[in-house]
Amino acid sequence: MQEFRETVTRAATLKKASHPLIACPGCDLLHQRHSVEADATAHCVRCGNRLYSYRPRGIDRALALTLSSLVFFVLANTFPFISIEIQGIRREISILSAALELFSQGMPELGLFAAAVIFLFPLIQLVGMLVVLIPLHRGRVAELGRGALRLVSVLAPWSMMEIYLLGVLVSMVKLATYADVTLGVAFWAFSALVITNTWTASSIDRQCLWERMETAS
Repeated sequence: MQEFRETVTRAATLKKASHPLIACPGCDLLHQRHSVEADATAHCVRCGNRLYSYRPRGIDRALALTLSSLVFFVLANTFPFISIEIQGIRREISILSAALELFSQGMPELGLFAAAVIFLFPLIQLVGMLVVLIPLHRGRVAELGRGALRLVSVLAPWSMMEIYLLGVLVSMVKLATYADVTLGVAFWAFSALVITNTWTASSIDRQCLWERMETAS
């Protein structure tokens, strides 16, 4: 109870300050938001959780990485992913082969879910980030920008490209003793897509992004 009263008192005091407030995502402690140095990160004084950071040219960097991710996405879904040869019989497999196989095995719901998490959701995320970042790069906000950013935030946990790639690597290790496995162009493009997506997520602070959207004209 005493801690709750201290938190309420601190909140009332901070509301009178000129600096905006930010709540810790770990313990809900309110902090004054101050400017930090380039590439520095502010942490909660109570639990040490990350609050925000400042990355110079974060919007430009995120836009470049998102465009690169879109190119890798197109390549990954255009060319063969891997090729498997067993006793002279060769078969090329694409990214969506697993989902299509589930459909053919009489599991359309599972096949639809697999297609969504490895193809549809990542595509929506990439397009949504472009809707947000391109206008911000030009100093303004698109009419659909805020809605697109919310949609991207909701779909982020359901984009499972990393899990798909890990599953493919495990399967390849097991298949290597029975068949000749050749990595296709799509495999390397998909691997680059996973890396650039992770890099994009770490290159921009979502809190700063929302603030830019609020202040841009």
